[in-house]
Amino acid sequence: EICASTTVSGDSNTGNDQYCKEFSLDAAVPYIMNPMLISYSSDSVTVTIRLENPGSDTIFNTDVYYKVKNDPPVTEQWTGLLPPGGYTVYTFMQKFVSPSGTYQICAGPDLTGDTGPMNDETCKYITGKQKDDTSINDITGNPDFAAGDCYPNPACDIVNIPVELAKPAVLNFELYNITGDRILQRRHKLPYGENIIELGVKDLAQGMYYFRLSSDDGSVAGKIIIRR
Repeated sequence: EICASTTVSGDSNTGNDQYCKEFSLDAAVPYIMNPMLISYSSDSVTVTIRLENPGSDTIFNTDVYYKVKNDPPVTEQWTGLLPPGGYTVYTFMQKFVSPSGTYQICAGPDLTGDTGPMNDETCKYITGKQKDDTSINDITGNPDFAAGDCYPNPACDIVNIPVELAKPAVLNFELYNITGDRILQRRHKLPYGENIIELGVKDLAQGMYYFRLSSDDGSVAGKIIIRR
């Protein structure tokens, strides 16, 4: 159920202030879990989504789809038991070939009788990189998060590091100078989805630095250049 209301000073008729609508049969995809931030051009990419039931009726099956750029949508069927307020994770069997450059991917359900279609679809932008791109230069293990390109880079005061997580996690952040000395270490407790780690660099000397983000599952490393 979704309600909207008004509050007006001196309102003499409060009986019509609020309106509520119940969405009995409703499915939504609020988050595309994979791909995360980057893909590699010409690689086959797996698509994973979070499917939610914000309605009041149990869902037993629904078509789900994804579409990349202006390509025709890929549609498959999810079958299971999704109670009201619940969610599940669905991975499409059909993959897509990553384009190069920035592209958009969208995903959503196609539930027959959906009473709340306005919350169905979500979209995100992914950067298709060449495999020899060294902006993110090291991935070890199988991390359930991804780091995008830092910006601005080169930087003088602040560097922003985009990070996307498949699930809530505590990430360990380490910064090293070019001789391999660790000059900063801190931990970030982040929710699932897209996040920004902000790094103040105004007190650091000019030059190249390396950062490492790690969890129990793996790590991602990248470069930061400070220039003034």
